Amino acid sequence: MNGDHFCRYSFGKNTIQLAYRSIPALVIAPLNKPELIPVEGTVGILKWMPIRGKPILRVALMRYIKRFPYASFPNLYTNEEIFPEIAGIIQKEDISRRIIEILQSGEEGEIRKRLDSFQFKWDPAEHIVSTVWGSGG
Repeated sequence: MNGDHFCRYSFGKNTIQLAYRSIPALVIAPLNKPELIPVEGTVGILKWMPIRGKPILRVALMRYIKRFPYASFPNLYTNEEIFPEIAGIIQKEDISRRIIEILQSGEEGEIRKRLDSFQFKWDPAEHIVSTVWGSGG
C-alpha cells in the first residue's frame, strides 16, 4: 500500500473487505431518516403501514441501533475503533470536515496500524463464496 488510498463508506459488510485489504476508511452511519434503512421481516412491513408505520419504525430502529456501540463489523468484532465512525444526524459538511481532519492530522497512519493488527484467518470474499457454493471445486 503506497498511502494514497482512503475510503468513505456507509456501514455494512464491505467494511470487512476494507479491513482485510488494509484500506483506511471513515465509516458513516447516517440516522437522518432511520426509517429508510432496509429492514427485513415483520418490522420491515411497518414502513408500508399508512400514517403511523414510519414513525413507529423510526422509534423501533433508534432503540435497536442504540444497542450497538459501533456501525462497522471490524469495530463490532474487536469492540474497539479500528475505523473511525460518524453516526447520527449527519450533514455532508460533517463528513468532509472529518475526512480532512483524518488526512491532515496523520490519523490515517494510525488507522493503518490498527488495520495491520486486525488479523484474518481467510479472505472474507473467498470464505463467503466457499460457504455459499461449497468448498468442492
